[in-house]
Amino acid sequence: MKNALISRLTTLFGEPTRETKKLVSWTITSGFGLAVQTDSPSHNEFAWAWVPFSDDTMSSLKAEKQFYSKEKGRHSNTYPIPGLGKGEAAIRIKLATDADLDEFIRFLKI
Repeated sequence: MKNALISRLTTLFGEPTRETKKLVSWTITSGFGLAVQTDSPSHNEFAWAWVPFSDDTMSSLKAEKQFYSKEKGRHSNTYPIPGLGKGEAAIRIKLATDADLDEFIRFLKI
């Protein structure tokens, strides 16, 4: 699922803005970026996507989501990404099925 997500995001947004051993990310605007965690899980059964917090994201996507408040720690490689910096709220989305992936990509296109 990680590889499929990265491929779809690359098709949609072009080559990643930043790649580390643990994360691949895209800067979409000066205030919005997104990331795919590559160091976890160790298998390819699902993917973790990180996006800046919005009520719309929390309510629109059916996939499993975890809210990270401004104060809550998260994957440190997300901090340089617009909208995911330290002190900003974020959402980690678990994309486990093709339907989750399709819904996430449709959501990003809006």
